[in-house]
Amino acid sequence: QAVVPFPIHQIFATLNDGRYRQSYDENIDSTRFVQKVAANTYFIYQKTRKVFVVSSRDLVLGYHVKKVSESHSSAHHNTVAHPL
Repeated sequence: QAVVPFPIHQIFATLNDGRYRQSYDENIDSTRFVQKVAANTYFIYQKTRKVFVVSSRDLVLGYHVKKVSESHSSAHHNTVAHPL
């Protein structure tokens, strides 16, 4: 739990912004916004770096933020299934 003087949407938008992601997550090679699909719901593309014997991976994440109350919000990330 943390208290910060910024709206939750701004915090999560910054955490998923490709310009900042590499500064705190060394396993991510690149990140970019794909599209907004509904209110507070977005698709984000990420490419991971190779880690030991695991090759790099491409991911599309579904990301949703929901305000639960004046003082609480929740954020959910899910990988999007590939159509194969």
